[in-house]
Amino acid sequence: MREKTTSPLLPDGKHLEERSGSLEDSPSFCKLLVDKSLVISITTYQADEYYDPMDPKEAHRFSNRAKMKNIPAEWSGAIGDNYSTITTKCTGPSAKYVVTEISAKSGNGETAKRRKDIQNFATEFTGGVKKKIGCTQ
Repeated sequence: MREKTTSPLLPDGKHLEERSGSLEDSPSFCKLLVDKSLVISITTYQADEYYDPMDPKEAHRFSNRAKMKNIPAEWSGAIGDNYSTITTKCTGPSAKYVVTEISAKSGNGETAKRRKDIQNFATEFTGGVKKKIGCTQ
């Protein structure tokens, strides 16, 4: 992860800690803590069926959910004030789709900026996951 997309989501603090498992596991979990307080939680999983982030059954996960814009055409995404979900195709050895869910407890700035920061982080993270697990699309 580049510091440019991660740091806007992190509060000031002295100690950054990452707790994570292997991305090859499904589901895979990652938590970022600042001074022992959870600030970002990431769940990534591989699926054989399409998961729609804008499905009405998923609305409870979000505050002010909106469809993500400015993401790759083959991706589907939803963004909220503190939460995002991206589903993307994965032509590769494991599954047909990769789903990334990110919860950011805080962040710098106002809500509109935080939403943009979460989307930037989610987009970069999802691209990295696809590369790491061998998705060719």
